[in-house]
Amino acid sequence: ITKVINTGSGEDVGDPVALVPDDTYSAFGTYTFQDGMLGGLALGLGVRAITDRPAPRFDIVYDGYTLVDGSVTYPVSDTFDVQLNVHNLLDEEYREDVGYSQGTPAGGQRFGNPRSAYLTLRARF
Repeated sequence: ITKVINTGSGEDVGDPVALVPDDTYSAFGTYTFQDGMLGGLALGLGVRAITDRPAPRFDIVYDGYTLVDGSVTYPVSDTFDVQLNVHNLLDEEYREDVGYSQGTPAGGQRFGNPRSAYLTLRARF
């Protein structure tokens, strides 16, 4: 923070922006089998990560986290695919969102979703 507007103290100057990670990362890859009994089967694996989120005024640092996601897709026919997505595959406990409430960062914490799975049937017309 280089300048504070509309506050009397300016005590945040020189601090990082509160609750914003320095870095975020994500990558997801999919491999599709081309031939044989598994022809058309697609397997996907991905990683999402953020670094620590500081709140310097309150001397708090919320931990960063890394999540692993996966997917399996299979073409049932020329028209239909069935897909299973699993989010947070390793069931990591993390604070997804941390916001200010009543003037403090601790008032607005929300834990992220535990491992969850979604089954989708997709039709193409």
